[in-house]
Amino acid sequence: MRARVLELTYTSHDLKAFADDCGWKGSPFPWDTARRTILRAELDAAYLHAYGLNHKDAAYVLSAANFPIVADRRPEILQTILNVYDAMAEAIKTGVPYRTRASHPLVESSTP
Repeated sequence: MRARVLELTYTSHDLKAFADDCGWKGSPFPWDTARRTILRAELDAAYLHAYGLNHKDAAYVLSAANFPIVADRRPEILQTILNVYDAMAEAIKTGVPYRTRASHPLVESSTP
């Protein structure tokens, strides 16, 4: 999780102190909207799992009733979160580690 938060947050040299605190010595991460959508979806899905929600409850939390603006303007984001949730559920069920859908490897191997 920390690697995803770091990548989503450290996009400017202004946040170098934060990156240093996270153990990251590299440059700020480039802004890649598609990649950021996946990273945010992975965090959201992980939180849904952490709260112990099943698929039906996760779908309700992500429904238009709770996120009407997102559902109206960018419904694909809510579906992406649910898709990632399902992939994580499968990983939990099978014991096969979840693999990110982001376009290139995360910084996890480089962070403490």
